[in-house]
Amino acid sequence: MKTPPLSFLGILVGLAFLAGCSKSEEKPLNRDPGKKVIVLSIDTLRADMLNCYGGNSHVMPTLDALAATGMVFRNAIAPMGTTFPSHSSMFTGLYPRVHGVRWNGDSLSDEHTTLAEILSANGWITGAFVSYKAMLSKGGLDQGFQRLSDPRSARGAKGIRSGREVNDLALGFLDEVLEKSPEKDVFLWLHYFEAHSPYPLTDYAKKSFGDYQGPMDDGAEVSEMIDLNRSANPSAEDFAAFRALYEGRVLEADKLVKDLVDGLKERGVFEETIIVVVGDHGQLLGEHQMVGHGPLLWQKVLDVPFIVINPYSPHAGEEITRVGVIDLTPTVLEMLGFEPVEGMQGRSLLPALQAKPLANMVYYSEVRIANPRQTRPGAQRDAVAVFSGRFKFVLDGKKEFLWNILEDQEETHPLSKRQYLAEIERLRPLAVRHKELEPSAISVQTELSPEMLLELQELGYVDGE
Repeated sequence: MKTPPLSFLGILVGLAFLAGCSKSEEKPLNRDPGKKVIVLSIDTLRADMLNCYGGNSHVMPTLDALAATGMVFRNAIAPMGTTFPSHSSMFTGLYPRVHGVRWNGDSLSDEHTTLAEILSANGWITGAFVSYKAMLSKGGLDQGFQRLSDPRSARGAKGIRSGREVNDLALGFLDEVLEKSPEKDVFLWLHYFEAHSPYPLTDYAKKSFGDYQGPMDDGAEVSEMIDLNRSANPSAEDFAAFRALYEGRVLEADKLVKDLVDGLKERGVFEETIIVVVGDHGQLLGEHQMVGHGPLLWQKVLDVPFIVINPYSPHAGEEITRVGVIDLTPTVLEMLGFEPVEGMQGRSLLPALQAKPLANMVYYSEVRIANPRQTRPGAQRDAVAVFSGRFKFVLDGKKEFLWNILEDQEETHPLSKRQYLAEIERLRPLAVRHKELEPSAISVQTELSPEMLLELQELGYVDGE
């Protein structure tokens, strides 16, 4: 691990800012007890499940209420539609082509420096409590965490942990810290998997089904999702049923957010905790006649929520400038007074948290099919998307597409190449340059055991046939 430079003066300046903001209602940063930061990643959560992102499902009332007290970053982009790569980008500030994790069979190299490593090296107590156990036991995202829900040495770890257990583990660990070292700064990563497939039948879905009787009237297994994607004439009723199943599980995730917030309030630490809520990728719910995610660049796979609640400098608002999951680590570091880490590709979003405008910036997403069995209809093999302002340019081999994703969020009307040739010629070199990036440290290609292969099949990441 490389320990990045930490400027003591930088910390003092950062703390002075947080303590001395002009608004009289803002609280000074309290060094006793220590600061607390929680990153809550909700797997497979598309942005429009929240009303604050334009949704109308009303399945996340807790998170919507929480978002109203913080900064909502609209137009937040995931770098890939897959769990391991996106989380690796969250915690390194690097794109998948640079950190090297480009599907769920890869492991983050120890040569990369993570947010948890930076904080741990500077005296913070760190803990990671995740639902998808393999992210820690196999994916290399254990780096820098002193307490883990699943040690990396636990190669036999398999399956998914409930979000309720995640909360219990995290709050239990927090209790230990508050009892033994209340003066210590604490960083926690919590991860919920409820919104990811497969989808059991919930009371919400039952009420939404009406008179639906079809293949998913008792839930949606991965095999049924595959059948729906392969169907020549998929049923609108089946897509509606799938959406209801998905929304039912999103509602379960929102209840977990409530339990977490209640737990923090019971311990008297909610008002002093910075909370960052982020999605790793979204989910197709019938758009483009498909369901699911993975090696796809459609907007509903890449649009995710990104919300920051900062009690030390509260500024509730909405930032519509394009941002990315890749910005998480630079943002948290600058919020805490750390110097920027050389080489990070993400940027700090602190200006927006200070009610200042963000500059426009280009962002990238990509797909990669690393395993011949990792297939699905419409999958691109090694494509890149470039996001610049209202435009999204996709380079897929020799195919090129340009979309105005602010006006055409469903991506049903690609822009005319003749009319928008200047934009295409501006963005094409950026896509080509991104495809030429090389890993700064080689990721470890995990040797897929029969157990891991079965797990990826059960989650829909490789074809089980």
